[in-house]
Amino acid sequence: MPCDFETAYDTITNRVLAEWDAATIAVVGFPVEMRFKGVEPTDKGGKIVVPKTHFARFSMLQVVEPEITIRNGEFGKRYEHMGNIIIQCFAERQNIRAEEIGRKLARAALDIFRGNEFDGGINFHNCRVNDLEPEQKFQRFNMVAEYHFDEIA
Repeated sequence: MPCDFETAYDTITNRVLAEWDAATIAVVGFPVEMRFKGVEPTDKGGKIVVPKTHFARFSMLQVVEPEITIRNGEFGKRYEHMGNIIIQCFAERQNIRAEEIGRKLARAALDIFRGNEFDGGINFHNCRVNDLEPEQKFQRFNMVAEYHFDEIA
């Protein structure tokens, strides 16, 4: 069943939000804040407020959208959207278990996508966790899931 990009985005983010809190409570004992790229809290000066503890940031990037049927009929043209979901996981370095916590948060994010198909025929593959260089205050891990779905336009 084809869907459009905005419907896919809403479907994916709703599923992430529905599963993230329970998954992170199992890792650290409390729900870890999930932020969304471009929708982050700022202080009065407009600077992004960085949490004092663990957090994550979601982004969805469309990579290509090839036309997979050439037709102008009652059902329109068919396109295949392909891109990446990235959930950046930040674990507070002051915690002696920061490396383990960051890795487990990224694995919790991976489990939301790996082997699952979401409504609208949204499929995920090549899900992985990347260990990144730490920042001053945080250990960092990225969970990357490649997605694809069809759209009729």
